[in-house]
Amino acid sequence: TLLKQEIKIFAAYTSGVENELSSIQKRIDVLNTTHSDDGVTIKLYNFDNLPYIAPSEDGLQKNIDPYITDCDIFIGILGVNPGSGNFEHELELGFQQTLANRSSFILFVFVNDVKVANNNQEGEPSYRNTLIEKYKQNAKYVPYNSQEKFNEEIDKSLGYIVNNICRKLALPQDREMMTKKEPEKAQDNKNITKKIPKRTELNGNSTILSSVIKRVGKFSENKLESISNFDRVRISLYSSALLYNKLLSSEILDNHELHIAYKFRDKMKLYFEESWLILETIISDDNDQKAGWYWFQKLTKKSLIDFARKYFINSNNDKIKIGAIILLDNFWSNKYLSILEKLASDESNSVRSKVLDILKKHLDKNSFKIISILKKDKESYICKSARELEIRLLIRFNYRRVLSLIKQISKADNLYISDFQVLLNKLSNQELTDLLDIKDESLVVSVYRELLKRKAFGDTKLQEFLQNKCWEIRLYTLNALITQGKKYSPEKVEKILQIDEKENTYFRLTRRSTDLNKRDILEKIYNKFSTEELEKSIEWLSLDGPLIYEIIGLRTFQNNKKEIRSDLQEGFKSKKDIWSKQLALKYKIPEATLQETYAKYEGFLIDQFKIAALKVILKYGNSKDVPIVKTLLNSDSYEIKKLCVKIIETYGSQRDSLILLDFALTASINDDTAIMGSLLLDKNGKYKIIEKIFDSQKYALMKKAIAFSLKFKRPIPPKIVSSLLFCDDDEVRVYAVALINKIQTIKENQELLKKYTTKESYYYNVVCWLDRILYAPSPLRKKFEETLQTILDKEIN
Repeated sequence: TLLKQEIKIFAAYTSGVENELSSIQKRIDVLNTTHSDDGVTIKLYNFDNLPYIAPSEDGLQKNIDPYITDCDIFIGILGVNPGSGNFEHELELGFQQTLANRSSFILFVFVNDVKVANNNQEGEPSYRNTLIEKYKQNAKYVPYNSQEKFNEEIDKSLGYIVNNICRKLALPQDREMMTKKEPEKAQDNKNITKKIPKRTELNGNSTILSSVIKRVGKFSENKLESISNFDRVRISLYSSALLYNKLLSSEILDNHELHIAYKFRDKMKLYFEESWLILETIISDDNDQKAGWYWFQKLTKKSLIDFARKYFINSNNDKIKIGAIILLDNFWSNKYLSILEKLASDESNSVRSKVLDILKKHLDKNSFKIISILKKDKESYICKSARELEIRLLIRFNYRRVLSLIKQISKADNLYISDFQVLLNKLSNQELTDLLDIKDESLVVSVYRELLKRKAFGDTKLQEFLQNKCWEIRLYTLNALITQGKKYSPEKVEKILQIDEKENTYFRLTRRSTDLNKRDILEKIYNKFSTEELEKSIEWLSLDGPLIYEIIGLRTFQNNKKEIRSDLQEGFKSKKDIWSKQLALKYKIPEATLQETYAKYEGFLIDQFKIAALKVILKYGNSKDVPIVKTLLNSDSYEIKKLCVKIIETYGSQRDSLILLDFALTASINDDTAIMGSLLLDKNGKYKIIEKIFDSQKYALMKKAIAFSLKFKRPIPPKIVSSLLFCDDDEVRVYAVALINKIQTIKENQELLKKYTTKESYYYNVVCWLDRILYAPSPLRKKFEETLQTILDKEIN
């Protein structure tokens, strides 16, 4: 049920500030619109708009003062000329209200900070400065030097504090979920020695200090050092909350402050101000370090959404705004696009960048307005990304309009090619042909491939494309012609796909990855050769030789398996001698000269033949091949090592799991294939491969083992699981939390969290993730669990 509430604002002012008063009223009008559905209205009172007040014997001011003492927010505006009215009296009365410990009473003093020249009214500048100095330390002091700056400050400060008050008035049910009436005392916790943080030593602000002492404990101000650790934490947290609530501090809690309070979570019942500070702190968490959902377990999905769209999103803290966007993304509805539209013009690059990220996930016809704002962004990467999003959106909803835009693109490496394919599917052959003239070569190749798929060209036109300057177009043209049955010799293929020497380096650096390469074309050609023709075609020093050897091996393995294994064992020495003699005879040069000239290429060529032989064995081999490939695990070629590991995994015994583990632990690079092969071969854990991986402290392998244990139901000893929560690597600890979330009960994990936080030292991200999966409100808890599962799935896949 909505509450009918009024937030009262009183403005005291000197002369010459009519524009400032007008700005305040405009801001209040906007806030009234924003909070209309909460049953909350905001009313501005000042001398000029008060109801008729009859003069009394005590004077007119006596009847004005109750409006000041009854207001929620007091705004003082000190212009260039203080004048001789009752401004100082009203300001003093407002200040006295803050001393009365009214936590909802907020005092602002806006001061026109321009330099004041001496004038005919003697003493006025010094009187003005006296006012400034008197209230500068005891109120929310906001200097401004222009109308624009005043507008900016009133939008920011007044908007924030009104939201702060509205969240108390309009959400009574959720407030009950977040607060208790009285904090409880607890015994000292010997593990906590932290003193009151410097920023909450109150900086001499007696108002806040007296409020803290009144709320937290009846002890003498001069004996703070003698109080218990629990009360020390209470003082720290409550004073921070009051400073934050009154806008005297813009800082949310740092990791250490929050975790110190979290250690007392079972005994610490929070006031509303503390609750809100902690909630905004954990919402703003961008590195998985902040725990605090324990205090907000009962918040509903509706509450979370309301908090995000009404309050967090209007914060002055960029991290809280981003946290609000992420929170809304978890429960996305298209009505939140209006929020993204508002934040698309935010001052913060990080906020606008997050708007862009979320918009990519929820594009629809209503996104054009937000994109048009982001296209004008001062940050080039945001502007460029917004332009690409526009093209992506137009492809879906107005594809003909996008054709002219695409023709203007000079380079679109980051364009969403999957969406571009959607466009191609919609276009006629003629429209596709027209796109062959666009500037971006990668898009031209996509257009050309679509035309090939539709068989849009006859043989004559295809022959013309064999002369195209684009290498990939020549490649796909050759493939199309060969698929149609046209015959090309390997020599002809080499000539067609030759790269100009001047362009060779540029080509290697810029060529896009494709699903087709020259080897695929040659493989199609050689597969049409008879085995006898293939054997005659192998030449030493030819890069086609290993490909031909592989084709022959796949055709004749059953008859030639001894020869193939022998070739591998002797490193192709016999074959090299035979092929070298044949090559020397063919070109009529001495064999010694040939070998000396090309000696530097010999190692590379032999490795290519080994790779060819290993591919054959991987497809048709058996356990007899395992001893052979073990000897090749020390090869310098990564491709050879990878094939050997795969063969051992495929044909090896359980004992061979130790070989793969040793390789994975000693390899200069982390080999996922080896570690997975080792884990798979050790089917019943006989060789304790998982335990050995954790003993190694190789973090990449440890993560793989954690994910493996869950997917293949291979248990990890409880002692190891517990130790993983104290691992030095951040990611390993998160993986460990994901593991225990799957293998332990909620009650076991709650007990684990209690014990974990009593240790002399521990890691914040472990507490953060345990807090999330145990205590986050149900809708969010599911999202956090899905995030952990996604992390594990990616590791295995």
